[in-house]
Amino acid sequence: MRVRMLTAMAGPRFCYQCGQEVDLPDGEARRYVAARIAELVTGDGAQWELPIAPADYLQRFGPDAPNYGRAAALMASR
Repeated sequence: MRVRMLTAMAGPRFCYQCGQEVDLPDGEARRYVAARIAELVTGDGAQWELPIAPADYLQRFGPDAPNYGRAAALMASR
């Protein structure tokens, strides 16, 4: 699920800036929205922002990666 961060937050495996759009697993995204840490992004107008190609991202990282859903959607649309 794609969300826009309303606050900056970081952990051992991630770092999100305020205003950054990221793909998160559905449960995590819903918790962030409920806690007003993030808001849902409607529509699919966002651009791929990572320096590697979506296919490479899917190959290198597992389904728990923050942008896995976005990379998968971009590959499916090709």
